[in-house]
Amino acid sequence: MAAADALAKVHARIDEEFDRHVERIQEYLRQPSVAITGEGIPETAELTASLIKDLGGWARVVKTRSHPLVLGGLKGASDHKLLRYDMYDVQPVDPVDEWVVPPWSAEIRGDRIIARGAQNNKGPLRAYFNALETILDVEGELPCSIDFIIEGEEEIGSHALTAYVNEHREDFLGYEQMDGWFAYQPTPTSPPPIECGFKGCVFFELVAKAPMDLHSMMAAVVDNPAWRLVWALDSMRDASDRVAVEGFYDDVVPPTEEERANLPKLASYLDLPRQWGNIERLRGEARRSPEEMLEELFFRPSPINVQGLTSGWQGNGCKTITPGEAVAKIDIRTVARQDGRKLLEAIRRHLEVRGFGDLEIRAVDVTPWSRSPMDSTGVRAAAQACRDLGWEPMIVPTDPGTGPSYLFTNNPPLHLSEFFGGLGHGGSIHAPNEYFLLEGVRLFEKGAVNYLHHWADLASQSD
Repeated sequence: MAAADALAKVHARIDEEFDRHVERIQEYLRQPSVAITGEGIPETAELTASLIKDLGGWARVVKTRSHPLVLGGLKGASDHKLLRYDMYDVQPVDPVDEWVVPPWSAEIRGDRIIARGAQNNKGPLRAYFNALETILDVEGELPCSIDFIIEGEEEIGSHALTAYVNEHREDFLGYEQMDGWFAYQPTPTSPPPIECGFKGCVFFELVAKAPMDLHSMMAAVVDNPAWRLVWALDSMRDASDRVAVEGFYDDVVPPTEEERANLPKLASYLDLPRQWGNIERLRGEARRSPEEMLEELFFRPSPINVQGLTSGWQGNGCKTITPGEAVAKIDIRTVARQDGRKLLEAIRRHLEVRGFGDLEIRAVDVTPWSRSPMDSTGVRAAAQACRDLGWEPMIVPTDPGTGPSYLFTNNPPLHLSEFFGGLGHGGSIHAPNEYFLLEGVRLFEKGAVNYLHHWADLASQSD
């Protein structure tokens, strides 16, 4: 493994230059890059490419039909090469009046940098470049080679990334692994998670229709689309709150004995709803053990989540109508081996059998799952980096959320292994007052240094 005294020298330089590192993160965060509106996107793409070039690497901005990609790379001491996927785009800042500082000011308040993108993911991306620069300053070269693909529309579906990777798959065959070192501690004191994949996601709209809005005096003799939609949704869960769609769980692979034994170590994930949303009671906690809830969170599909419901008059006061349309926006987080389109067909069959064959399924979007071994070289290197700095990590089978890494891990001929996680805490992503703790920055940068050295050592052992 990497020599402790060599790593200590790099860490000491991070401490010496830390104020400058923070200033560089602030500068990057002050450049808006809102995916959904396009504000600042071209400028941020060029800025991101320049940061790679400033490190002595190559970089280019690739135009697409939507937002540009940034490709780049740095040659290291070893020919072993990592591919780092990242993002430079962010969510809008609304509601602006709930921020304690202007959202693009990147001010330091107390122990944190506050800005849109501070945690997700412009702050950590700039901190990662800080770590690389420090290694280069102290050691003269990186321990391994790293290439980058950095997108500008992760927040709106990664459509340009998907098209580019699918059109250029052969260009990504020379990499050994995905670099997934990210600042991902849920709280400042939580064990750092190292996640080995992502759930997939199936999104669709379920729509009940009538020809048009109608005066409600006729409600006694016409079907109401809102009620038909509610009844259809109700039919999809049984009295025990389990999904009642036949075939919904057919391809689900249960956890192994080892994976099930690991579940209690992941109990801090059950604290996240309370920490993020002040939710005091978890779904089914009165009748399920924590281990059962964790098994569903990581190893089963989410139970047909309704993310939005719309129908009829939404303005002030009364408008006496029977609405002409009712819409439910639905997502399902899928697990390894599940096919999202097969699930949609099961839902269609369920609706037809239950007498709701007239309901429309539209606006379908399917993102596949990804899953990598829990003992890969990347996982072992990241875990050792955490331990070097006094933290025992959680090895997590999959992130309950969804990301585009399947493009590289589960997209033949591409089968790179991945992980996602590491040291450093921030929060309030997608919300007002998003932040990155200053000590989280320091931990993240030092951990990145150790992770890259450990990965290079482990990769060289396979020669």
